[in-house]
Amino acid sequence: MFVPLDKKEELSKKLKNLRCQGRRLSFSWDFSNCPYCGNCKEEYHTLNNSEIHFRNIDSSKSKAVKDISKSWLEFLLNNCKRNKKLFYFKIDYIELNKMNMEHFGFEQAVESVYNRFFRSNILGGSKYFFNRNYNKIVINNIYHDRSDSKENHEYFPWHTGYKINADHHKKVSVSNKDIFFLDSDHKYYFDKKPDFRYESQFIQLIDLILGTVRQNIYYSSKDSFKNEISMIIRPLLKSLLENEKNSYSHRYRRYSSISFFPKTSEMDKEKLFIENYLEDTRGRYYDSKKIQMPEFAVKQTRLDYFN
Repeated sequence: MFVPLDKKEELSKKLKNLRCQGRRLSFSWDFSNCPYCGNCKEEYHTLNNSEIHFRNIDSSKSKAVKDISKSWLEFLLNNCKRNKKLFYFKIDYIELNKMNMEHFGFEQAVESVYNRFFRSNILGGSKYFFNRNYNKIVINNIYHDRSDSKENHEYFPWHTGYKINADHHKKVSVSNKDIFFLDSDHKYYFDKKPDFRYESQFIQLIDLILGTVRQNIYYSSKDSFKNEISMIIRPLLKSLLENEKNSYSHRYRRYSSISFFPKTSEMDKEKLFIENYLEDTRGRYYDSKKIQMPEFAVKQTRLDYFN
C-alpha cells in the first residue's frame, strides 16, 4: 500500500474516526477523552478500539469489529470513486507451482522469492501510480507486518531499499533502506516510543484488503460474514480482474492493481534475478482471473408500507 506523505495524517484520522460507531465524526483512543462519552459506554469504546484482522473476523465476532471492517472497505471504494488520492494498493500473486521451487531448496526459496517480488512490487507500484504526474518518486519509509522469518532474514530487512538505490532507477529512490517491522495491533504502541499506532492501522487496512481480495478470488472460507464484507469490494474486483465496465472502472484502476505471476510456462530460478526482469511487466504477469466466490446478497429486508 502506498500512502503519499501529504495525505498520511488525513488518512490516519479518517481510519481512526471510522472506528466510532456512533456519529463517526471523532474517535478518541482513550474513553476518558471520548467527545461522546455521555452517550458512549466504555465497553463499546473498547470494542471499537479492536485490531482488525481478516483471518480473525467471522460471523461470531463483535458487531463493532464487523462494522469497522465494513466502514473501512466502503472508505476504500470512496477513495477511488471520489478521487481522494489518500492511498493506493498493488497486489502481486506469485504462483509458486509454476516456478520449479525444488531447484531452490524450498525453505530458502520462499524467502528469496518473497524478497525479490517485494522489491518489484514497490518499484512497479511506484511507477504505475505516480509515474505520470511526478518526475521523481521518493519513498520515505518502508513498513512491514512483524514476521520472525522476515526480520531475522540475512537480507530482507535492508536489501530492498539498498538495491533500489544501488540500481540508480531514474525516478524511484528510498530515503531509509531499513524496513520498520510493526505490530499490527495499534494498542501495542499506546505507551511506546516511537509511536506507530497510526502506521499500525495501515497494516490492518492492507490485511483487510488482502483478505477480502483473496476471499473473492479463491473462495477460501465459507463463513457468511467474510462473504458479506468481501462483496463490498466486488465491483472493484470485477473491473480489475474480469474487465467489467462500470461508472468507476477507470478510477478503480487508478488506485489499485492486482496481477499474477508468471503469465505463461514454468519459471526458472535464474530468470527471477535477471536485472529488471520483474519490473518489465510485458508478458511476465497477467491480470485476468475468474472470481470463484459466488455472488452473495447483502443483508436486506422486504416491507409493505401503509399510511
